[in-house]
Amino acid sequence: MERLLNLKDNVDSSASSLLSLFTPSWRQFNPSTVERNELIKCHSKMKKAIEQFIEFARGSLATAALNGYKKSTSTISKRLQPIEEDSKEIIYNHYES
Repeated sequence: MERLLNLKDNVDSSASSLLSLFTPSWRQFNPSTVERNELIKCHSKMKKAIEQFIEFARGSLATAALNGYKKSTSTISKRLQPIEEDSKEIIYNHYES
């Protein structure tokens, strides 16, 4: 459980770092206020944190399935699926200028 909380904290802090680069009005993105390298660095950090979180969740899902915990397997699977789908935009989307 502690490992899962640490991974979640990493995702939260990396998302916060990325969001802090933008102005309060997110629709008025001003490229001059955000350095491209900082944006890439924050995106990479978030990408890595999400990948680690999903990898851990998949391992938990496999362990639950192997041990015959049907309820846990179902719960983890239901919670993991939308996270994996949403993360594809973050993980596989590359920003180019």
